[in-house]
Amino acid sequence: MNQTKKIKFSINPGTGCLSEEDARRYFSTVGLAVCALMLAVYLSSAAFTYLLYRFFPALLEHLAVTHALSLIPIYGIGLPIFCLILRRLPCGVPSGQPLSAWFLIGGFGVSIAMMSFGNTVSQFTIAFFESMMGRVQENPVAEITEGAPWWINLIFVALIPCILEELLFRKILCDRLLPLGEGYAVVLSAAVFGLVHGNFFQFFYAFSVGLIFAMIYVKTGRIWVTMVYHGIINLLGGVLAPWLLQKVAPAMDEAFLAKVEEYMAAENSEALTELLSPLMLPMLGVLLYEALMFVSIIVGIVFFFRRGRRMRLQSGLLPVPRSCRVSAVFLNAGVAAALTVFAGIFLLSLL
Repeated sequence: MNQTKKIKFSINPGTGCLSEEDARRYFSTVGLAVCALMLAVYLSSAAFTYLLYRFFPALLEHLAVTHALSLIPIYGIGLPIFCLILRRLPCGVPSGQPLSAWFLIGGFGVSIAMMSFGNTVSQFTIAFFESMMGRVQENPVAEITEGAPWWINLIFVALIPCILEELLFRKILCDRLLPLGEGYAVVLSAAVFGLVHGNFFQFFYAFSVGLIFAMIYVKTGRIWVTMVYHGIINLLGGVLAPWLLQKVAPAMDEAFLAKVEEYMAAENSEALTELLSPLMLPMLGVLLYEALMFVSIIVGIVFFFRRGRRMRLQSGLLPVPRSCRVSAVFLNAGVAAALTVFAGIFLLSLL
């Protein structure tokens, strides 16, 4: 079997770094792989959608089928193309630092804290676009999760993505960026992770969490840790939160609130208890959910100031010259093509 021909990169003895041309080639190859991934995903998704509407419209009525088919474009078509292009680049090895219970707990807390920060930035960004465009933006995550059975969300929102996305963005992409240095692996893989989500609702928190996941992976080499973190976060936000909101939704109804006021005014405690009792467990669940988020954020902040901020990102075997770090990343054909595709995708998400 013929092996994929590797791109040869050499270190300039005078500078100890890649030449500017080689640095551009390296980033261009990464950009080309990302661009090919997105084009393959969106074009094949459009083809699958057309075929379903044209020949198998009945399948569109089954959420499990449509969710399963939605995985084919990215993991069945896009991922092989992505890997084929990246195989031409050298592969780095994570540091392999030891794990501890405090690291595992603190790392999860930092992930939650960064997710909350990213969500806040997303809300302000969406509010800005809504004020500029004069209409409400639809959250694609809510459209997928709300109203779907919990087991559908569990499988297709929590379990499958936490495995496949970590392999794609942490294992495969980080490994190919590590020869340039841990900083490039962490920041660029997180940026791609955020951009691939294709909308402003998810970009900022995906990028923020991606930074922490990539840092954990490049420092420990344990992909299972980020898979577990990813799965828990998706379980909380994509399965548990929608389920709890669905259960407490009656409490937001005007007629329900009017009945509560009526029973309270009449001091009819028996009727009030009967009315509120079905909501007690879901409301307790909401309180516990919020408490878990709050405690996780506090733990994450403590962990960051006690240990996380002392982590240093190491240079790679193929360092990029300081004089062209920005230009090498952005001024090349592959990255320019990828950014053009992403710009189109994000623009369409606002329309």
